[in-house]
Amino acid sequence: MPQYLNPAQQQQVERLLRTPTARSEWPTWLLFLAMVRSYYEHRAADDCKHRIVINEAAWPMRLLFLDNNYHLVHHDLPDLPWYLLPVVYRANREDYLRRCGGFLVAGYGELIRRFGLTPVDAPLLDIAGP
Repeated sequence: MPQYLNPAQQQQVERLLRTPTARSEWPTWLLFLAMVRSYYEHRAADDCKHRIVINEAAWPMRLLFLDNNYHLVHHDLPDLPWYLLPVVYRANREDYLRRCGGFLVAGYGELIRRFGLTPVDAPLLDIAGP
C-alpha cells in the first residue's frame, strides 16, 4: 500500500480491492473473446472514416458480438438497434467499403491467420508537432 495514504484511506482502498468489480472474476475465455472483437476495429489513417473496420464475420461471431463487426455502420448510426446493422450494411455495402477506404476483414479467422503471430501495427504519434 502506498505510504502517502493515511490509515483511513488505506482501509478504503483495501475494501475496494476486495470487491468483485476490482478484480477479474470473468472466465479467461470470455475475456479472450472480448479482446478478439476489439482487436482490429481501428487503424491509423488520415481520413477518419478510413480508420474504422468492416468485418464480414460469420453469423455466430456476429451474434456473439451483436453485429458490432459492422463498426463503421455503428459509428454512423449509433442509435440503430444492433440487429439492423447488417441490414443497413448490405443495402449500402459498396458505399461503406468506399468510405472506409477498403478497410475490410473477411471474418475473425482472417484476423487470426494474418495477425495471430505478428503485430497488427505500431503507430507512432508525433505529439511535438512540426
